[in-house]
Amino acid sequence: MDPPPHPHSLPPLPLPTSKLPLMCSYNGHITPCPHSNTLCYSVGETRIVAVDRRTTASTISAFTHHLSHTLYNNHPFHLKYQLPNEDLDSLVSVTTDEDLFNMLDEHDRILSSHAPSRIVPLPYPTRIPRVAVA
Repeated sequence: MDPPPHPHSLPPLPLPTSKLPLMCSYNGHITPCPHSNTLCYSVGETRIVAVDRRTTASTISAFTHHLSHTLYNNHPFHLKYQLPNEDLDSLVSVTTDEDLFNMLDEHDRILSSHAPSRIVPLPYPTRIPRVAVA
C-alpha cells in the first residue's frame, strides 16, 4: 500500500499529449530597445498554433509546412526559437528533425518544471531574390 501523499507535494506531471500548443510570434522585427541595452521583438503578430506531435510535429518538413500554411499563406520561412530567460540575440535555429525534437524536449522540460515560462518560436519569412528585368 502506498503512503498518503505529502500535503505540500506537487501533483504528478501529466504525460505529453498529442496536441502541442505553441505561441508563435511572426511578421515582426527584432530591434534595440530604446531604454535598455537589450533587443526586443516589436510590431508583428502572435498566435497560438496547435500542432499534433504524431503527425505535424513528427518531422521538420511537416512542421514547417503546417506553420507556413497557417501563418504565411504557404510562403517559406526560417524557424528559430527563444529560450526562456535568454535574450533575442541568442535565438536557436531549427533546421533538422533533430533540432525540432530538441525544441520539443525543451518545451516538455519547461512545462514539467511548472515555471511560468515558455519557448517562443519565431518564424522568419525567406527572402525571395528579386529578378531584374532588362
